[in-house]
Amino acid sequence: MTDDEILDAVLASVATAGWRRWSYPALATASGVGLADLRRLFPTPGAVLCRVMARADQVVLAGTDPADPSSPRDRLFDVLMRRFDALAPAKPALQAWARDRGGDPLTVLTAATALPVSQAWMLDAARIDRHGVRGSLRVLALATLYARVFRVWLADDAADLPKTMAALDQALKSAGSLLVPAAP
Repeated sequence: MTDDEILDAVLASVATAGWRRWSYPALATASGVGLADLRRLFPTPGAVLCRVMARADQVVLAGTDPADPSSPRDRLFDVLMRRFDALAPAKPALQAWARDRGGDPLTVLTAATALPVSQAWMLDAARIDRHGVRGSLRVLALATLYARVFRVWLADDAADLPKTMAALDQALKSAGSLLVPAAP
C-alpha cells in the first residue's frame, strides 16, 4: 500500500469507529497494514490530522495558477474553497473527529499547532504576504477564520457548499484589510 492508501484506510476506520474508538491494532488487522508502517506514518493520532492537512495543502498548491489575475480576496476565497474540496474525501473522518475531539486534548493541540502552518501556505497560494509581524497576524487571523468556516463546512451537505461559501465570504469581509490587502 502507498502512504496515501494507508491514510485512506485510517480515515475509513475513524469514520466508522469514531475518533475515540479506532485503534492501531484494529486498523492493522482490518487493513493488512503492519503496525510498523502505521507507526512510521502516524506516530500519534494527531499525526493523522497533520497528514490530512498536508495532503489537502498539496492538492491546493499543485492546482494554483501563479499568474491568476484575480484580486487577493478572490484568490484567497478560491484557495480556501479548493482546500475544502480537497478535504471532501476525509469529511466523514473529520466529522467523527469534530464529534469526539474533546476526549483527546493532545490531538486538538496537534491540530491547533499545524493549522497556522497550513494556512500560511494558503496565503502563499493566494499570493498574500505572510512575512513579518503583519504577515504573522494574517496567518493567525486566517487560521482562526478557517477554523470557524471549517465547522460550517462539516455540516454543509450540499454538493455546491452554499453555506460554506456564504460563511467564507462573510468571514473574509469581516477580516477586511488585516487579512486581505487591497489589490495594487
